[in-house]
Amino acid sequence: MTHAPKLLMAAALWLAVGGCASRRAAGTQAPATAYRQPATLRVHNANWSDIRIYVVRLEMPLRLGTVTSGSSAIFEIPPDYVSGGSDVSVVAVPVAGATSYRASLNGVTYGDFVDLTIENLLQYSHLVIR
Repeated sequence: MTHAPKLLMAAALWLAVGGCASRRAAGTQAPATAYRQPATLRVHNANWSDIRIYVVRLEMPLRLGTVTSGSSAIFEIPPDYVSGGSDVSVVAVPVAGATSYRASLNGVTYGDFVDLTIENLLQYSHLVIR
């Protein structure tokens, strides 16, 4: 019978600690994913044709937009595409042309800045990750 007060005290403590557990409101981000930011892609189009820009992961393309000839544009690469879990690449497809340019984005992480220059001859195009 001497253990009864100790058991009662342990049960009360267990209930008190359980009642202090916090619950997140519906729709809020978990702290582990709050740091994930999109990568930024800047495209300089020196090609004579307008260029469509895609990000491809697991052979599933996501169109980011179009860059007109002789201009530049800035796009965001979604965080899911830079998570590092699969093969990711950027693809530039001329509106008037039969070939495309593809470059790997496997070294890109959250918040990185990627600079892509599309040359008139697509094979001379280049990508820089900062």
